[in-house]
Amino acid sequence: MTSSPDQGGNLSPAFYEFIDHAAAQIEAVGIPENVIHRVEPTELAFTQKTDSRPDIEQALRKASLQSTDPTESFQTAIEDQYDLRLSGYMVYQLLHDVFGEEGEYLTSYDDRAAAVLDSLKQDLERGTPEYVHNFYLTGIELSDGPIEITDSIEIGHPTEEELTYEVSGFANVLPGMQSETRPSEIRDSVIIRYHSTQHPNLSQSTNPVHDVLLPALRLVDRGNASYIYQENIPQGYLGQRGTGRPISSASPLPKVEIESDDESRLQNLFTLLHSEIDGDTKDFHYPLSAAIDHYETSLEKRTYTRESVTFAVIGLEAMYGGRKGTVTAYCPLLLGLLDDQYDPLEVRKTLKQGYDEYRNKWAHGGRRNRSGKDIQEEIWDYLRASIVGFCLLHEGDTLTKGTRNTLCSLLEKATIEDEAREELKQRTESMHLSEYIK
Repeated sequence: MTSSPDQGGNLSPAFYEFIDHAAAQIEAVGIPENVIHRVEPTELAFTQKTDSRPDIEQALRKASLQSTDPTESFQTAIEDQYDLRLSGYMVYQLLHDVFGEEGEYLTSYDDRAAAVLDSLKQDLERGTPEYVHNFYLTGIELSDGPIEITDSIEIGHPTEEELTYEVSGFANVLPGMQSETRPSEIRDSVIIRYHSTQHPNLSQSTNPVHDVLLPALRLVDRGNASYIYQENIPQGYLGQRGTGRPISSASPLPKVEIESDDESRLQNLFTLLHSEIDGDTKDFHYPLSAAIDHYETSLEKRTYTRESVTFAVIGLEAMYGGRKGTVTAYCPLLLGLLDDQYDPLEVRKTLKQGYDEYRNKWAHGGRRNRSGKDIQEEIWDYLRASIVGFCLLHEGDTLTKGTRNTLCSLLEKATIEDEAREELKQRTESMHLSEYIK
């Protein structure tokens, strides 16, 4: 094969030497037939189609190319010129692209090799990997789509191509074993596509999907959205491919209902919550971190209504102070100022019920005498509205981040001083909860 010279480097000759060597080694070991299981979505379930075909991946493994001199010379040329090194996976991907999935171009790969080298050089010149991260979620009813959150994040329905995958060899032959590869719930999932230059498992920065958008999806409506599968797909020859699943999956109920009209609401809420992330801990500033944690726990325990109501009330305590008196005084005041739909007297009555019949009885061993379902959703709404209100007051520089003391002091003054109450009313007049949550 004839190589084209590099300008200022030896990458091209090293690349072509590596490709020619790989072709010779693959021809020497041969390309074996392999059993391929193709898993495809249907209307009701996944179906598995089994076939056999020549498999270049098996030949690449048998050829043991990683430890050969041409491979090392190729990697050294990249390091010398770009101060980068390809992962073993990307070396195999590069050869896969040159020779074809079944090795069908093993004896006529000149044009394909030239195209791969051009793509590789573009990636190396850029210097940073580009990824598409796909997060598959349950607990969301998406009537339309896609919903754009930012220029790099969107929520939509997964395509048939995204749901289809292949398993080679004898893994996952039995239907009951398919869950070891991908969870069956993925067929009815919603997908978040996130384009970035960071691998989320290797990055020291905030993961905007996991750390911000997932909490936003749970707060925008009363819903328990949770991710069940994640894949990180490099766009080119830099980076690391990977998949992952949560250690445990939360119940996907109650479901979040998202429509096209919710796009601006989700965009606003995402931006608002993102501003509350502590760059050092990659978590929300206190007390939002505690309030959101308790809210999510309350959702997960929704069928255990006493526990669910109690955790929601504890979330309110994180915001307004750890006593019944402060929660039942400050929460009705703030919500009444933020939105006319909240009658302070009704909010106070419901909160007292949450304390007297659930929070305190559970904490002190009392007997429960109600189901809790009649106030569960209301207290969820109070907590959601309080979290957003707290963020909005931060955004307006009314509160100090990392503490609830300024909020409590502000509300305490507003309960006893007309002037302070009027000042708080003026600050909240331009704040509209409906622009952030349902």
